Amino acid sequence: MDTKFFKNRIGLEVTYYQTSDFNNIVSIPISTTSGFDSKWVNGNTYKRKGLEFVLTATPIKISGFRWDVAANFSTYHNYLTSIYNDEPTLNNLRAGDRADKIFTSIYQKDPSGNIIYGSNGFPLNDTFQRSVGNSDPDFNYGLENTFAYKQFTLKVLVDGRVGGLMYSTTNQKMWWGGTNTGTLNHYRDEANAGQATYIGQGVVVTSGAATYDSNGNIVSDTRKFAPNSKAVNYIDYMTNTSNAANTNYNYYSQTFLKIREITLTWQVPGKWLAKSFIKGLNVSAVGRNLFLFAKIPNVDPDTGVDNLQTPSTRTMGFNANIKF
Repeated sequence: MDTKFFKNRIGLEVTYYQTSDFNNIVSIPISTTSGFDSKWVNGNTYKRKGLEFVLTATPIKISGFRWDVAANFSTYHNYLTSIYNDEPTLNNLRAGDRADKIFTSIYQKDPSGNIIYGSNGFPLNDTFQRSVGNSDPDFNYGLENTFAYKQFTLKVLVDGRVGGLMYSTTNQKMWWGGTNTGTLNHYRDEANAGQATYIGQGVVVTSGAATYDSNGNIVSDTRKFAPNSKAVNYIDYMTNTSNAANTNYNYYSQTFLKIREITLTWQVPGKWLAKSFIKGLNVSAVGRNLFLFAKIPNVDPDTGVDNLQTPSTRTMGFNANIKF
């Protein structure tokens, strides 16, 4: 849908799409008595759905001055709608689940959500991978304001993302290697002196046991718990856990707002060029990636991936556009 109102002073574009991805080529394991390990079949169906809004407006339009606004909002998600041979799961996903669901190794927890520690003072790994969230953002957005006054134009563009998780190798390595400011504490000083003084926050099992079904659901639980009191060397603790117990397993929100670009342009008056071979000239001061406001520390989440890549760069410069 594309609509205009008030002599084109306000415009609205709305796009909805839905695509089906089917007949994917899937490798299915088979009995080795056949002489083969697997066979190729067509199966698994995915459905991607998305929605996008673009709003344009000219709030002010008077002699010599004009203010234009363009705002966009988009959201999309991919769903697993069916699994080959009606199998109950596909890589931990069930039919109807979002395909971007994140499954990862986590620590065992009691019914109240406390980390369970072993007798050695370190967290116990869960035997099942668990979902910690989704990787795709809830939505993306952008806002561009353009102010024009006589020969001058100022354009300001901000954009960003809300929601979605990403794994941060940078933060994981900083906790692991002791370069995160959060590791600057007396526990590390004591660890360097060979002392074991750090006690992880959580509980230990004092009696009983839990049993699970094949999907990792607890079917019976007779465990009794007490606060963890085993002190360990802080450096050993961090190199083994990278503080994952306190940082959602080093998955962080991708939510951010970035001042993407600011441009100030001056259109040189035509009368100044009347006696030259130049037909038109404008000069601009441009700044890109000027400011970033993000929930994730130490990293620019713009790319959606953090694998120790080079940080984004702030740039500032000048442009000249000459017409002959």
